[in-house]
Amino acid sequence: MDPTALAFATALVSAMATQTWSDARAAALGVWRRRNAAAGTESIATDLDVTRERVVTAGEAGDPDTVDAVVDVWRGRVQELLLDHPELATDLQDVLTTTLLPMLTDTQTSRVRSIIMTGTSRDTSTFHQIAGNQYNHR
Repeated sequence: MDPTALAFATALVSAMATQTWSDARAAALGVWRRRNAAAGTESIATDLDVTRERVVTAGEAGDPDTVDAVVDVWRGRVQELLLDHPELATDLQDVLTTTLLPMLTDTQTSRVRSIIMTGTSRDTSTFHQIAGNQYNHR
């Protein structure tokens, strides 16, 4: 899974419950339009609107499982977009950093930022990356 796809989907779904959703929606649709000016953008717009209703309802009901499921759905859609159009990775990252992240609360932003972790180990070196609760036993 591309970390940009996961971060973008998480931020997009988080932005669905904000007052600035129309700006987030327009920015997300802009990325899909760049892949092909006409094909499929209308269905993406409809899907975003339906999804937003689900996210708002789930938030009001205190149902984080539904919100997580919606993130998974959009993560798959964004990943599919990147597989078909890898040149859009920069556009996704730009929308993520300039539009979506500024809309979110500090808690929501930290959730998105904690997703992107990169590490490299060479030769015989060892390192550990920790996200949340991780226990290593030897």
